[in-house]
Amino acid sequence: MVIAAVALALALLAPGALPPAETPAPTAPGATAPATPAPVTPAPGATAPAAPAPGVTAPAPGTTAEPTPAAPAPSPTRDPRLRGTMPVYVRAGVSPANGSIVGVGYPLSVRFSAPVTDRRAAQESVSVTTSRPLPRGGVWSWVDDRTMILRPRGDYWPGNTEITVRVGLRGTYLGSAGRGRSYVGTTRQTVRYSTARRFIAVIDDKDLVMRVRVGGKEVKRIPVSLGKAGFITRSGVKVVHEKYEVKRMTSAGMNLPPEEEYDVMSPFALRLTPTGEFIHGAPWAVYRLGRWNGSHGCTNLSVADAQWMYERAITGDVVETYGTSEQMEPWNGLGGSWNVPWSTWRSRSYGETRLNTLIPT
Repeated sequence: MVIAAVALALALLAPGALPPAETPAPTAPGATAPATPAPVTPAPGATAPAAPAPGVTAPAPGTTAEPTPAAPAPSPTRDPRLRGTMPVYVRAGVSPANGSIVGVGYPLSVRFSAPVTDRRAAQESVSVTTSRPLPRGGVWSWVDDRTMILRPRGDYWPGNTEITVRVGLRGTYLGSAGRGRSYVGTTRQTVRYSTARRFIAVIDDKDLVMRVRVGGKEVKRIPVSLGKAGFITRSGVKVVHEKYEVKRMTSAGMNLPPEEEYDVMSPFALRLTPTGEFIHGAPWAVYRLGRWNGSHGCTNLSVADAQWMYERAITGDVVETYGTSEQMEPWNGLGGSWNVPWSTWRSRSYGETRLNTLIPT
């Protein structure tokens, strides 16, 4: 009996006699393991922004980071189309950021970490609730294969309104990634932000006057000077991106003729486009304000009027320009999407969106 027991023990210790230790399955080529993003404290500007320079107001609120998932990554068997494929996990970020207060022209957008081909599923996974009714609803529109923007039907967002965005992408099939892989959503988050009072500045090239309306009521008229020939100010809708107490503006790198070169310090500047259009004080142009155009594309104001605007405007406030020969481009900054004709906007969507109204309790 002793001899038999010893023989059995030696057999069990022999190489290959015991089952191998369990090892994790390798990641399939092209697949990405679901990451756990670090939570981000909402703040104006891009993620983890550097401290702004003295006199500079931080840029527009940026895309929110996805919160740490409270549950494991979705199972590829939740949707029949995912069976037999390797998942490529897709996250989504919402802008404006959670907790921010913005002007009524700030676009509500969702940005995905990979291209989305099943766009209807992506749209249906996002719900929007407002504290004020928008009975006509809105329409998501795809500006590229990773970004969709929601526009209310017929107008800007209402002022003094809380907007709640719920993203329920976890486990959602978002399209084929090719080579036996599928895009599958991982994000589940809620973002709440608010609009401020309705602030809209309307500029007319015919009389060179800017009329500022707050809450639908005109509160101030300001003489302006717009872009001269060769530097025409764009007509259309623009949105305030950021504010500078003083902004250096230079023609360096623009290859302008010597008589058009400039290098100036502009007080109380509001950026309207990433391509360089501003509203700003122009003490060198006081003699032409309200009389003729002479800028290099910006909207010139007196220093006092520019300061008045600087102290009241916030990111997302609307500036509308009319009567010039150049048109605002849809890609040119936060205000660009408001310039897309409604029929074109709808054609890039996969169904209209009902905006639910928050019922106070």
